[in-house]
Amino acid sequence: MNKENQTVARDIFQGYRQERIFQAIYQSAYAKGYAFICWRDPEAAGFNCIINTSSTPFWCNPEIETMDRGFIFSPYDNQENTRVLFFGADIFLKCQNGGSWSVDNSFDKGSSGLTDAFMESAETLLRDHHSHFTDYYAREPGHSTRQNKKYFTDIIKNAVSEIKSGHFDKVVPARYKISPVPGSMHPIHAFVSVARAYPNSFISLVSAPYTGTWLGASPEVLISIQNNEIFTTAAVAGTQAAKPGKRLSEVSWTQKEIEEQALVSRYIINCFKKIRLREFSELGPKTVKAGNLYHLKSLYTVNMIETGFPQLGSVMLKLLHPTSAVCGMP
Repeated sequence: MNKENQTVARDIFQGYRQERIFQAIYQSAYAKGYAFICWRDPEAAGFNCIINTSSTPFWCNPEIETMDRGFIFSPYDNQENTRVLFFGADIFLKCQNGGSWSVDNSFDKGSSGLTDAFMESAETLLRDHHSHFTDYYAREPGHSTRQNKKYFTDIIKNAVSEIKSGHFDKVVPARYKISPVPGSMHPIHAFVSVARAYPNSFISLVSAPYTGTWLGASPEVLISIQNNEIFTTAAVAGTQAAKPGKRLSEVSWTQKEIEEQALVSRYIINCFKKIRLREFSELGPKTVKAGNLYHLKSLYTVNMIETGFPQLGSVMLKLLHPTSAVCGMP
């Protein structure tokens, strides 16, 4: 962020709690029908926030080397790898450590009038001490199957049968639970609580009229690109409960857990093979801690300049998502 593009948030924000400001910004976006996206990078002290003013979703084929700055939101079941939802950064805000807010006007594609008007609405909400900030974008569940005990045990029986027949190496059945949302729950409060509980994870909140409201936390980096030169991805799998006071070097792993992590590593290497990429480095697996869990992690790095592969980020994004660590394969 260049200094000439950075302006400190108005004095009206001074004296208010960080979470109260955060809620007012969210509420302002909700009131205007805007999409609100925020995230906290692993081990970071501050938050990033994007406001997208479009009333309709923008689906695209992600070419991250040429896309405008923004946030990509993709369904798990994206087998064609051509349909991701992109939120452009019409307004970009940062909350630094200590609770100070700043605005990057370089993201304002029109003039600073859009950002100014939005921030004024947030200020109005802050001055209104009767605002309770409880609204959020909600959607009805997309599935209606009643997941009772028999339904789930039948899935387990089928999974065991398929493994014995050799069709699968590993199956992880999953289920969902529908619960009422407490009236006092606010998405921002949930986001901040999760960010505090998992300092080493990527925490995100996506809330828009056409997506509903999604809160996520993950220790796994899908891809990372530094200075358009260094590409990295990771295989994170194998899980056991963390024990207080135990050193990472003292954690031992069973053959089952080692093989689970190796499945993800082989998946990544096979993606490299598909594009005939042989020049990559592999570090690990090593034990890492995420929240109250231990995982095995292998890191893969590619120099895109030396390999002559400037589009590696977009190519690998389409090949990797979703990794077997996230929701299985195929």
